[in-house]
Amino acid sequence: MTKTFKYVYVVKYALTTGIFKLREANRFNVDVGVWRGKGHSRAYLDREVAFTEDEALQKADEMRRKKIELLKKQIARLEKMEFEVKE
Repeated sequence: MTKTFKYVYVVKYALTTGIFKLREANRFNVDVGVWRGKGHSRAYLDREVAFTEDEALQKADEMRRKKIELLKKQIARLEKMEFEVKE
């Protein structure tokens, strides 16, 4: 069974190219929640879409916060690194 929405917001690429609207979005595969829009060749999972602009902005902000935390951990690991020359 498919469910059609006028549009949904795709947040999958929020940190790179931004959030965009997927027009005439259909939800296929109820188990996994796969979304596809009219004239759009890509499919998106439930966790990659939002139904309102506010929800999309909240998801994008959460993605940004998680990425910042990951980068802080990576920086800490790099700062702890010590190098030595092996013979």
